[in-house]
Amino acid sequence: MDRAFVTWDQDVVRIDEVGKVKHPLLSKTGYYCLLAGKLDEAADLWSDLDLLFVGGAHDSTLRAALIQPRDEHTKARDLAVADGKELVVMLGVVTETTQGRVTRPLLDDIEACLAIRNGAKVLQFQPDYQQRRHLSVVNRGDFAPLAWRSLFRAEA
Repeated sequence: MDRAFVTWDQDVVRIDEVGKVKHPLLSKTGYYCLLAGKLDEAADLWSDLDLLFVGGAHDSTLRAALIQPRDEHTKARDLAVADGKELVVMLGVVTETTQGRVTRPLLDDIEACLAIRNGAKVLQFQPDYQQRRHLSVVNRGDFAPLAWRSLFRAEA
């Protein structure tokens, strides 16, 4: 079984501020989760987080991927607003894999595994996505609302 480790940053960014803020991960490649949440201003914490979408930026930066208009982003925003929440972004990078080389199919499998196994409400991969490998994705850092580990079994 292949294993990949994704480390998520503790800070989330409001989707509308992605083009302006200087978050260090926005200039890297990696993964992002669009979340619906409520800000507790007194505690300066986001709460009641719902996973709406998992995306990846492998050929561009996370910032570039997030500022490009996508139907999935619009659907996620609509779901957040309908719930009376804000749309925020959680950022993560692959920090380790058991494969010697990180390939595009592996990156796609990690993204599909994260989205499908964690119940993202908006999917770009279908629930019957043809997984290419047995895969365990382990989340590190501040990964809520994701599970600490997601498993996918390849079709025989």
